[in-house]
Amino acid sequence: PRAPSKGFAVVVDPLCDYLGKALVEELRDRGVAVATTLSDYAAAGLAAMHDVAPPLELLTPAAGAEPAWLERAFSADGEDLPDTLTPLACFSESDCGIATAERVAAALKCRHANDVAPKRRHKWLLHEALAEAGLPRCRQRLCETAAEALEFFEDEVARGGARVVVKPCRGVGSEDVALCASREDIEAAMAMLGATTRYAGGPNDFVVAQSFLDGPEFAVDSVSRDGEHKVTAVWKYDKRPVGAAPFCYQATRLVSTEEAAPVLAALRRALDALGHDHGPAHSELIVDRGEPTLVELNARFHNANVRPLVNRCVPGSPNAIA
Repeated sequence: PRAPSKGFAVVVDPLCDYLGKALVEELRDRGVAVATTLSDYAAAGLAAMHDVAPPLELLTPAAGAEPAWLERAFSADGEDLPDTLTPLACFSESDCGIATAERVAAALKCRHANDVAPKRRHKWLLHEALAEAGLPRCRQRLCETAAEALEFFEDEVARGGARVVVKPCRGVGSEDVALCASREDIEAAMAMLGATTRYAGGPNDFVVAQSFLDGPEFAVDSVSRDGEHKVTAVWKYDKRPVGAAPFCYQATRLVSTEEAAPVLAALRRALDALGHDHGPAHSELIVDRGEPTLVELNARFHNANVRPLVNRCVPGSPNAIA
């Protein structure tokens, strides 16, 4: 905390100089007090990396203990938490901290907080929510066994599809995502995922099989407040197969909002359907046969040091996290 006047915020997993740490400094510069904490997943990763567990005071409190933890965070810095200080928001630098940020924001009754909703993080639940809202989505099946994934593949082939995607329910950067064009591919993908753990912790006991969306892929950085969505940057991915890997990043290019207008319209509808009314989002959409479809939503900032690029390429861009 530092001489707060506008309220306080919590930042989960502020580990990168250009992301979480930069956000903490910017919030403080704007008169917002800040408390920081580590998600369980990030704390476990740091412990494994350095062979020592982080101090308990750096860890996120258990459910129900958030207000007392916040009091201790302020008192440790030599300050008392004023009763009139408004809880504003809770941000996460990392994907693995998003669930923690949602839970802490709800417990502290933050002014700018979304409801706690796994549908924004779980890839199968996300597309089920899109379907319920009548929005474009992937055909899909939640699979526990290779037989279930094979059945979905056969259904897609009967529809005229030649390929399906098999991936974890949670994941980042196309990691462990398989593009399958045969029964053998399906069996290999299921075996691979069964031998790995899910991002943010836990086994891949269930995986998602989805119809393959064939078309250009866009990533959109946005920020929302009270259901109003503002776009800060639009990127177009250049992903290509390399060897046995089906989705390898070759380049990520800034594109104009005019070029991406249909994508942005689709994103705004999806954000509304998923209840993302507050905070940053890094979303990915694929335009298949002219129809933009949300692939995933990440309620965090762009996890790359894009600030210098955005500030130079976007006229009038503020020096803020994109």
